[in-house]
Amino acid sequence: DSFIGLVGSEMCIRDSCYSVHGEARYGAFAYKHVVIVTNRCDVELQCEVWTDVDPTPRQRLTVGPKGTGEVIVRATSPARAFKAFGECTAK
Repeated sequence: DSFIGLVGSEMCIRDSCYSVHGEARYGAFAYKHVVIVTNRCDVELQCEVWTDVDPTPRQRLTVGPKGTGEVIVRATSPARAFKAFGECTAK
C-alpha cells in the first residue's frame, strides 16, 4: 500500500509530484520496514514518514529534486506487512 502525500507548494499539490511507499526487506531472520519517498518535484523536499506499526516517532528525511530517499523505520520485525505514510513540504 502507498500514500500519495499532497502537502507543500501548490505545484506539488496540483501535480502530485511525490509519492511514499513501504518495502519490507528480509535479512538476519527478520524484516526491515523501509519507507521510500520518490520526489518528482523540481525542488528539494523535507519529509516526515511513519508506518501503521510505528506511528511515532516520525522519521525525517530530505529528498533532492527528482530524487529518491529512504529510511528504516523498524530494523527488526517478525512481520512483513505494514502501511507507509508521509508528508513532505518544499524546503
